[in-house]
Amino acid sequence: MEEQDRLDENETQPATSAADTSVLELSFSQIEAFTMCPQRWWLTKRGNVRRAPGEFLILGSAVHQTIEADLRQRMANQPPLGLDALKQMFSAFLREQFALEDPDGIIPSARRAERERDGIAVVIAYLAEIAPHIRPVAVEIPFEFAHPDDPSILFRGRMDAITFRSRTRTIVDWKIVRRAWPPGEEHRKMQAAAYLWAEACMGWELSNQVTFITFPPDWSPEPGDSVRKVDWRPTKPSAEKRQMYAQLVREAAAAIRAMEAQGDFQARPSPRCAWCEVRGACPAGERYLAENNIPPQMPSIT
Repeated sequence: MEEQDRLDENETQPATSAADTSVLELSFSQIEAFTMCPQRWWLTKRGNVRRAPGEFLILGSAVHQTIEADLRQRMANQPPLGLDALKQMFSAFLREQFALEDPDGIIPSARRAERERDGIAVVIAYLAEIAPHIRPVAVEIPFEFAHPDDPSILFRGRMDAITFRSRTRTIVDWKIVRRAWPPGEEHRKMQAAAYLWAEACMGWELSNQVTFITFPPDWSPEPGDSVRKVDWRPTKPSAEKRQMYAQLVREAAAAIRAMEAQGDFQARPSPRCAWCEVRGACPAGERYLAENNIPPQMPSIT
């Protein structure tokens, strides 16, 4: 995985009643997880197994919360939050996320300190490069709708922000990446097509584009310091690509239902297993890493 997305952060809470078992609730993160590995999807959504805490997922959640707080302040025409306030807010959110996701302290304190340095570097970059220019009109926008071609599929999610500036309506998505994206990566991200498709299905005004704002690491002259850059990546998927995503959702739903009927969600071992939060319940993933001498990046929880 190039970046650590918040696997369930873009999903609202399930609203389907127990009697309405024919409805399959999906989201972008679920489609992505299922496409990469059906067994990972089953273990996280159906298997009720314990997940390993992910330090980068925790970092991403705390950063999102901090930026959300600042954007809401601006939308309310309140004085912008300064750097000290944002840094303190981020550190508080990070502690809350670690307490929630890793109450047993599996992630060592040294790694927690590294993630705090990373997050503060992101906050500094955000305040210097983004805050002076961004014009938010909505923040953390949930959506939920029945698939236009199959009402038994309920698609749900959440957009980080919508901005409007110079007659350009933009969906913004924040990503905390471990390395800079290669040229054109934004055009290969299906998430942009999913968002524009969702806007159309919700009957909302269609945005002009989706902009991924990433914070790749930068070189630091001081050992132990963390410096982050800001990389704006706008893209606008075509109507054809949005329809391709709609079809992908239908195909994934059909595959999930077929595997449920067969009782067999196959594992697809790959180097991504190193980042899998449910690898401890997947012998195939553990075996793949061992056989290929790939160091795990997430603890194995059983």
